[in-house]
Amino acid sequence: MQWINLTGVMVMIALLIPNIIYVVKHVGLKPWHVPEGRLMHVLEQVARYGVMVLMCLRIPLWTQGYAAPTAQVVWLSLVMPLLLAYCLLWVFYFRKRGKVLGILLAAIPSAVFLLSGFLWQNLPLTLLAILFTVLHIRVTWINHRSAEEQ
Repeated sequence: MQWINLTGVMVMIALLIPNIIYVVKHVGLKPWHVPEGRLMHVLEQVARYGVMVLMCLRIPLWTQGYAAPTAQVVWLSLVMPLLLAYCLLWVFYFRKRGKVLGILLAAIPSAVFLLSGFLWQNLPLTLLAILFTVLHIRVTWINHRSAEEQ
C-alpha cells in the first residue's frame, strides 16, 4: 500500500491554487476573524489541516480503499464537476466578495472532503470532514455577516 494518495494530492492542489492566488492578489485585505469564539476558530483550523493531510495520505488501518469497484468512477464523476465549479466561483469572488459566493466556496471543498472520506472508506477523514463542514460554513457565514455590518 502506498502512503501517498496522488489523487488526493491533486485534488488538494486544485483546491489550494485559487486560495493562494486570492491571498497574493489581496495582500492588504483585513483577515477574517471569528467574533463568536477562539475555540471555534481553532477547531476549524485543526479540522482544515486534518482533512488536507488525510486527503494526501493513505494511513494503513484507517483507509480501506474504495467502497466498491464503481466507487472510483462515482467519486470522479462527483468531485471533478465540484472542482470545476469551485474554480469558476473563485473567478466571480475575485471580482466581488459576497456572502452567497463565500458560502458556496466553503461548501464545495466540504463536499469534496465528505465524498472522499465516505467513498474511500476513511473514517478519520469522514469525521474531520463533518467537523470542518459545520465549522467552516459557520465561520464563513459569521465573517461575511460581520463584513456586511461594517
